[in-house]
Amino acid sequence: MLIAIDGINDERKLRIISKLEQSKDPSVYKFHSEVQHSIIKAELEANQIVIWNRTPTSVSSESSALIPDLTFILNTLSTDFSDSSHIIIDVNQPITKIILAINSVLTSIEDKTLVIHRKMLDKLVLLIDRELHHDSALDDLMQQRIINRIPAEIKLRSKEHARFMFFITNNDHGVKSDLLYDRAKELYHSHPEYFDANYITTKDTDFVEAHIVKQLGVRYPSVAAENWYANSQRLKDEFDGEPINVFTSTNNGFALFNLIKTFRGYGDKIGGMFTRSIANLKFNPELQNLEKVPVPTDTHIASLLFKIGIFHTVQKPKLALYSDLARNEITSASSRHNLDWHRIDRALWLIESENLIDHFITNQLTLAL
Repeated sequence: MLIAIDGINDERKLRIISKLEQSKDPSVYKFHSEVQHSIIKAELEANQIVIWNRTPTSVSSESSALIPDLTFILNTLSTDFSDSSHIIIDVNQPITKIILAINSVLTSIEDKTLVIHRKMLDKLVLLIDRELHHDSALDDLMQQRIINRIPAEIKLRSKEHARFMFFITNNDHGVKSDLLYDRAKELYHSHPEYFDANYITTKDTDFVEAHIVKQLGVRYPSVAAENWYANSQRLKDEFDGEPINVFTSTNNGFALFNLIKTFRGYGDKIGGMFTRSIANLKFNPELQNLEKVPVPTDTHIASLLFKIGIFHTVQKPKLALYSDLARNEITSASSRHNLDWHRIDRALWLIESENLIDHFITNQLTLAL
């Protein structure tokens, strides 16, 4: 946002601007007297608040393209004039009151202002891409996380892996995820048949609730039991009892997403997450057309961007408000450099959730700036 301070052009104006500059967060505010169009343009694109001391000498052909969103007019004459883009400030009053009047307006703007350092964001996605291609540590960590989420006796991408994923993913809410998977692995170790649709259809929902979902500690055991049983029956009737047959029933990712949503417990959010997991794990290497599949959002990516300073607000941010924007910014930055944003996104999610920001990002990003 570009804010001009106009009107009187004497020592009082300079003192007012100086006191404002001393009190403001330099990550959010930039102050200018002389106009350097390219610099101001970059600051505005980063969503910073630019304060321009507009004087007769600072108005030039270069500045003519700059149209302030708001102008404070420091005036020695009493007037009631004002509109949505101009605020008259009486400079005959004490300077503390002038600062207070300006700050009351700026504070309301700050509450809505998110600064985005896109040059730093570009360096971040390039750094992660380099880590993934030239340093196996991050890639190994991603693979290990996948392995840690399935029982040790299950082979990756096997029909047993597909069974485990299918029945657990739609219960991955309302309980800490790692705790759910630990309980599920223990249950599978003792009773792998509980994850076999053909076996489940020989029982009933009461059995499923007592012996399976209550052991997992899900929030709504009765609903989870009904879903588990109904999905088992459908798998048996339509897919020979095997979820992997669902995964490979089409090469169209969006069609697979819509198919998965027809199973109980799979809405847009969980269905989108599950479809993308199927693609990421390469259950179906031919799967394409994932662009329309909803991208699951949570606060991990937004949290990471705030922690390393790519996102910045004056007030403490409510991360949930920025989750979608964070994902969009990562996608855009990856696209600018022709990178696979899905892989970048997964890596950043893992780094933040495992509290490895300093190890993988902070030091390296500082060197890159």
